[in-house]
Amino acid sequence: MRRRRFIQTMAGASAFVGSMPAHGLGLTNYLTKLAAQGTKEDRILVIVFLSGGNDGLNTIVPIDQYAQYFNFRSNLALPEKRLWNLTSRTGMHPSMRDTKEMFDEGRVTVIQNVGYPSMSLSHFKGRDLWLTAGDPADPTGSGWMGRYLNDAFPDYPVSYPNDNMPDPLAIEIGSQSSIGFSRNEGITTSIAFRNPDSFFNLVNKGARSTLASNLDINTNYGKSLTYLKQMNEKAHQYATRIKEVYDKGTNSIDYRLQFPGEVPVGVGRNNGLARQLQIIARLISGGSKTRIYMVQLGGFDTHSQQVEVGATDTGRHAVLLSHLSTAMRDFFNDLRAQQQDDRVLGMTISEFGRRVRSNGSYGSDHGTAAPMFIFGNGAEGGVIGDNADLTNLVRGSNLQVQYDYRQVYTSVLKDWFSVRDSELETYLLKQFDPITNSEGKEQPIINQAFKGTPTENLPKFFLYQNTPNPVVNLTTIRYYLVNDNTNMRLSIIDRKGAVVQVLVENPAHPKGNFRVSFDASRLIPGIYFYRIEASGTVETKKMLVTR
Repeated sequence: MRRRRFIQTMAGASAFVGSMPAHGLGLTNYLTKLAAQGTKEDRILVIVFLSGGNDGLNTIVPIDQYAQYFNFRSNLALPEKRLWNLTSRTGMHPSMRDTKEMFDEGRVTVIQNVGYPSMSLSHFKGRDLWLTAGDPADPTGSGWMGRYLNDAFPDYPVSYPNDNMPDPLAIEIGSQSSIGFSRNEGITTSIAFRNPDSFFNLVNKGARSTLASNLDINTNYGKSLTYLKQMNEKAHQYATRIKEVYDKGTNSIDYRLQFPGEVPVGVGRNNGLARQLQIIARLISGGSKTRIYMVQLGGFDTHSQQVEVGATDTGRHAVLLSHLSTAMRDFFNDLRAQQQDDRVLGMTISEFGRRVRSNGSYGSDHGTAAPMFIFGNGAEGGVIGDNADLTNLVRGSNLQVQYDYRQVYTSVLKDWFSVRDSELETYLLKQFDPITNSEGKEQPIINQAFKGTPTENLPKFFLYQNTPNPVVNLTTIRYYLVNDNTNMRLSIIDRKGAVVQVLVENPAHPKGNFRVSFDASRLIPGIYFYRIEASGTVETKKMLVTR
């Protein structure tokens, strides 16, 4: 077979091989150390890339510094009364109603002021750094997800697909694979397509090829052609599998695929993110074992016309945040209806935030830190970190970075995928401490009910230690229920076992994270207990009341 004809028949394989460099075509031995024994094989991570640099200060607003916030960006500042209150000090953009509802259900974690030292304000470099977990001064050619998947699935791609892992390790809904899924050898661990049918049709345009009988496979030329043929065959296998899973799967709800009102110039009415997540939910429903998905919502480079003049809670940014909010809500509602929501965690990333001071074009310019969102039952819930200090800016008009994004990745790898501490440096290139609170204690990002427990073995409920403890007046008791329609009761009892107060009693309690406030001011100081009874199981924890 002539070389040109052989390469032409490999057109379908390009969808699998992606942008693999020439040095990745050799028959390298891909056997590496085995994955950490604790890896949770049923866990899925969905990364949502907010392309362009999201304006974090108009996404999560420091209500406690509203006057300074307004002075810095009077032509962008959101009306204080229109904000959704997450806490008494922190508000959320008015267009993110669905996210606020998920937050109230304990299914959203907001992590404040995330970035890295000496942040790049370049779209291309910023994107690469978030996807590779590298340093600005020491870039790398492989991605943090690629390094993780390379370890979790030894001998990829030679030994895949197989019975244990018949699906792509990662899927990107888009036109090409990103650097985030590249391995050290340069070969991507992801497959990229816009929809399963188009991918299947693309791959099957070319016929399966055979090698010439007189080809010397021991030459570099022979090795390269042999490897390309293998990749061509794998592309056919993956395309067939993806289509089978997609056809088998279903969506249980109607997604909101369009913004309900008029949209300004520069942003689409169609919600492309919702369509991408709809595809992923259907693949999961059909039985896909793919570990990581990545989707994208573009348009966040809002240098001008970010808001409508005189109505700052509307405009381009408002529509984009509405797209994000409704898409994530519909996605997790779809998964919940199909009893798949405990398996899936969502995480947003963006190249950078925007400057604190707005410009004269009703827009915002490239900046530094911005919030991240964690979505799903596996989210710890609540707001992590302090509001940005608008009196202590850096680099002219930029926010201080409070948390390194790789600290977030550390928590996701450890607590969601159960990666061992000893493996983290391989994936993130350095050791990063977990996020800590003001007392120096580790601040969980992942719901502790999910930590170290396979999804199928989750307990019926998880009861957290009340905070604060000891208690003077008010304390918060938090619990997580795994199943809907749970017959449960939460009570305060004294040392003699007498019930002091029933806080919650519901014969058909929904699943999810819940918080109950308890006023202990009328109790005599001493030791008390709070007890949860759910589905025939009981757990009790101790709290100390003081004055």
